[in-house]
Amino acid sequence: ALAQLVADNPAQVQRLKELQVVVHERTALLELISDTFKQSGLAAAQEIIVREKGRKFMQDIRVLEKQMDSAEEKLLAVREADSEHDEVKTLISLLMTLAIAIAGFMTLFSGIRREMTTRAQAEESLRRSEENLAVTLDSIGDAVMATDTQRRITRLNPVAEKLTGWTQAEAAGGLMGEVFHIINEETRQPAVIPVGAVLATGGVHGLDNHTIIIARDGTERPIADSAAPIRGKDGLIVGVVLVFRDVSTERAAQKALRESEARYRTLFDSIDEGFCIIEMIFDEQEKPVDYRFLQINPSFEKQTGLRDALGKRMRELAPQHEA
Repeated sequence: ALAQLVADNPAQVQRLKELQVVVHERTALLELISDTFKQSGLAAAQEIIVREKGRKFMQDIRVLEKQMDSAEEKLLAVREADSEHDEVKTLISLLMTLAIAIAGFMTLFSGIRREMTTRAQAEESLRRSEENLAVTLDSIGDAVMATDTQRRITRLNPVAEKLTGWTQAEAAGGLMGEVFHIINEETRQPAVIPVGAVLATGGVHGLDNHTIIIARDGTERPIADSAAPIRGKDGLIVGVVLVFRDVSTERAAQKALRESEARYRTLFDSIDEGFCIIEMIFDEQEKPVDYRFLQINPSFEKQTGLRDALGKRMRELAPQHEA
């Protein structure tokens, strides 16, 4: 509006352009000082104020304002001399010009304040999101590692730190192959990390069987894992998340179970008495009509004469048998 009012006066137009430049520099400096204060504290902000000579901007603004005011006053005097009846009109025009200028400055500073508030809210929202993500990852019982599309580590949770021997600070930015050292348990050769397959296909992939992770201190643990793509809002892959766990306890339990089954089988087969384990077969009225042999020992076969009875029904071996 002010530009329209002084459009017929080239000198005023030039001053207005200069004023806009100075105001822009002043507001940019204010934003810089505000950001520096938030990030580095009062001393750093004061240093910028001294270095950038912020007071000079305000002096320049006042000088230009005075020049514009002076020019308008001279114009008013000329108009008063030309015609007294235009006095009131000219005065009102000048006051409107000043009011618009003040309103423009107020609007400008208000806009800056809103922008700073919006930015602070966005930063707070991001901080809370990061905190929520960190708490979630820390509470997961499995190890979690995330990479970008260049296979560089972006995040580890505490379980992953324990199994790899790398901390988040040490691993961040490193390649997955440097942190996630895995080999085949039987061949002792390097195992294939499924991150590459996920990036290539966009699907979920897991480790081969008999995979061992070797920590930085040389500790070896059998693991099982799966890798899945991380997608952005547009659906494009922005990274990979790898979830793995120590299966040492499961391996030990499976080994103990196999050994227990072997002892049981040895004892069962070596007993002189005939033993068998059967399952009952019922009709629709839940009446037993037959049974099937689930386990039999050699003594049972020898004493009964039933050969190859394992898995068969009694009626198959002896059709006339009563249940």
